[in-house]
Amino acid sequence: MYNQTTFISGFVAAFLLGAITFHSTPTESKISIPNFKPASLIIKIDPLEEIEPDEEYQHPILSEDEINDIVENDEELYCMALNIYHEARGDTKSGKFAVADVVLNRVESKRFPNTVCDVVHQARYDSNGNPIKYKCQFSWYCDGKSDVPHEEKAWKRSAFVAYEIMELGKFRGITDGSDHYHVHDMEEYPYWHDSFVEKGIIGSHAYYSSK
Repeated sequence: MYNQTTFISGFVAAFLLGAITFHSTPTESKISIPNFKPASLIIKIDPLEEIEPDEEYQHPILSEDEINDIVENDEELYCMALNIYHEARGDTKSGKFAVADVVLNRVESKRFPNTVCDVVHQARYDSNGNPIKYKCQFSWYCDGKSDVPHEEKAWKRSAFVAYEIMELGKFRGITDGSDHYHVHDMEEYPYWHDSFVEKGIIGSHAYYSSK
């Protein structure tokens, strides 16, 4: 279980990555750590290119194409990058890292599969071994649409985040052990959200721990 120091480090990372801004009111002037509430945050997500220039997704040594080649030739990295692409390609950089962090938290949990690919592909399958439509942990995997990335820039950014968190441990723990999330401004929240520990909002998703 993550301690408060780990949480604060992850929270500061999210703040520095530009996903979180504070909004003070007369009745609520600060966030309570560690279980801060989405109501105490204002999340502003501008067009991706405006708030996150390409420089935000550059490795000091490896080129964009070199990272892409590494990711596409490693099954676990590829599964992670594909999930980031489909779940968070329009999100902030911290939002992408947060989605990746949830996958890794599930890998480390006894309640989920123990590889990245198995976590990403967790679903109910039919007798032919195909995922049943809308019966997946990550909906893009069984929505009946092609999973092949078509947005080159978004894919390379997803590959960068997958490489950074899995190979270098960058921003690992940013979600304070969360293993679930949902879009924070959805009209109807998932049935499980009241029974889990709410950790807060990073980017466009609200994060929860089932522990």
